[in-house]
Amino acid sequence: MDYEEFLDMFSFWFEESPIYEQRHYEYKIFTDGYKGQNEQERKMIRNHNSVCNKSDSDTMIGDIFFVDLGEVSESVKIMLKFDLELLFEAYEIDGWDLVWKVVGELIDERFAKTEESKVPKLIRESYDYDRIKDYLKLSMVNYDDNKNKLSNVIYKRIGDMAIVLYMCEYLPELEMDMKYSLSEEYMKFWKLSKDEIFHAALLNTYMNALPRMYTDSEYHLMCIDDSPRRYDQGAYMSIGSEITFDKEENYRFTTVNQEYGAISFFYPGIQEKLMEFAGGDFYVVFADEYEFRIYPVDGPKKLDEIKKVIENRYEEELDEVLSRKIYRFDSKEKMLYEVEE
Repeated sequence: MDYEEFLDMFSFWFEESPIYEQRHYEYKIFTDGYKGQNEQERKMIRNHNSVCNKSDSDTMIGDIFFVDLGEVSESVKIMLKFDLELLFEAYEIDGWDLVWKVVGELIDERFAKTEESKVPKLIRESYDYDRIKDYLKLSMVNYDDNKNKLSNVIYKRIGDMAIVLYMCEYLPELEMDMKYSLSEEYMKFWKLSKDEIFHAALLNTYMNALPRMYTDSEYHLMCIDDSPRRYDQGAYMSIGSEITFDKEENYRFTTVNQEYGAISFFYPGIQEKLMEFAGGDFYVVFADEYEFRIYPVDGPKKLDEIKKVIENRYEEELDEVLSRKIYRFDSKEKMLYEVEE
């Protein structure tokens, strides 16, 4: 059987499979070039294309098998997707039995993780701000690359970036942070302004990701050296810190665990400290969500050089860009502005 025949027969054999016999899952198969026939399908396609192909097209890119696992709580619905080309590779190895083994194991794994996770319980309680306020944090994404995902979540836009409100909790059983963006509908139950909510979430983020600054050489050394580093290394906001800023040097501003580095620019007191370092106005580069960089306007690096540095960084290192712009912080107005192209 070739790949085209595999695609044609997939629906038939799925409904004959032990997985479907155990539970009649709703499913959809969208093949490459398929155009959504309704808003639900178009949203599924846009979300897939946005995550996997960096595209907001309503036309399917790739051949994908979607399985609706149903609702695990009042607010959480699980949709698994499988790349049909990869499932065809499994078929070529050991026929349909291996295909259903792969699909079944992933479904079981997803259900098991969901049962272990505390997040669905928190989501059910999301209407109660006092219950979930300590779990709220902020992170940043590129606005243009994530328009579809941002369509019904709580966020603030800054230039070509968006600051997004998340409910976030570390789950030791999964050894990972579970992050869940929240629908705007919760705002009407919380009865607080967006500014109040974001300020509280920013403080949560601050307490869990304290700000740090490293020179490029310090940062690279940390990446190759497995020995533990001093907790106070790079703690430029600590009381009594003697860390200085050299305009000739290149610095990465991040956090102690190198998460939420970009959002740390908005921590209380940070911008005032950066103005002190720069001696006035400075350019800001938000290359990715893990860090930002500053360059004093009167420093040795001119705008063209900064642009070149950023272009090289995008090409060499980044999987996901946070901002394609250079910003200027006005020390008098205390405002961030996009630099005109």
